[in-house]
Amino acid sequence: MRQATVAELQTRLNELLDLAAAGEEVRITRQGRPIVRLVPEPLSPEDADWAEVRRWVEAGPTTAGPTVAEMRDGDLL
Repeated sequence: MRQATVAELQTRLNELLDLAAAGEEVRITRQGRPIVRLVPEPLSPEDADWAEVRRWVEAGPTTAGPTVAEMRDGDLL
C-alpha cells in the first residue's frame, strides 16, 4: 500500500488516482496518522476479463491429493 501526505495529495492527485485506479490502495496521512484510503472501485461483471476464468474452467479440476471419494472409500472421512 502506498502512503502519501495531504500535501502530496494536493500536488500529486492525478498520479495517486491513477495508482488507485490501477488497483493499488493509497493511504493518505495527516500529521503522520492515516485519515483516508484511496481504493479502486470494484469491477462490474461487464468490465471483468472473463478469458482467464474461462481458461481455468476449461483446464478442469486439479488435485494435489486424494479425491473426496477416495478418502471416503478409505475411511479417511
